[in-house]
Amino acid sequence: MLCYASCLGTVLDVVTLAEVCEEAVADLRVRILPALAAWLIAPVMDLRRDDTNTGQILEAYRFQHDRVQQAAYALLKLSERGRAHLQIGRFYYRTTGETERDRQLFHIASHVNRGAHLVESREERERYFQLNFAAALKAREALAYGAARAYLKHAQDLFQVDLWEHDPEVATRFFRLLAELEYLEGNVERSEVL
Repeated sequence: MLCYASCLGTVLDVVTLAEVCEEAVADLRVRILPALAAWLIAPVMDLRRDDTNTGQILEAYRFQHDRVQQAAYALLKLSERGRAHLQIGRFYYRTTGETERDRQLFHIASHVNRGAHLVESREERERYFQLNFAAALKAREALAYGAARAYLKHAQDLFQVDLWEHDPEVATRFFRLLAELEYLEGNVERSEVL
């Protein structure tokens, strides 16, 4: 359980962790007790708040030290890391509204991208293509050209059909942005090819 919790970062909430571990929240609370007793994690009091959308109390914990989180993460097999991150990304994507999703865009895309190779559904691949494309646009606005290019690369990897054939308008915007980013990163020859 702590290994999966480490995929969430230094702060973890019980509801998301239950989703990743694929078990009931009540069962997870029992499984957390030994980690609490061993002082591996501690409750985060300022994150316990009433969620006005659901009326539930959100429970959050943090690792006592970043080395504890890193050690737990290192214990996960690479294949399990991808699955866990994809579960986290799917959960955040599914449970956030448009406004919140836009605020959490990089966070959600980061989790999805770590497990994107496990996505089989064309519909889900297209959804995450759009997510990465939106993240690339937002990163470009923040002048983070390298990050924007990386999000476009992830988007391109997710889209398994010919983008020009599928949606020429999106393809034009996609490759225009990619060419612009290549140019801004100093890859003039590459930008001219695109």
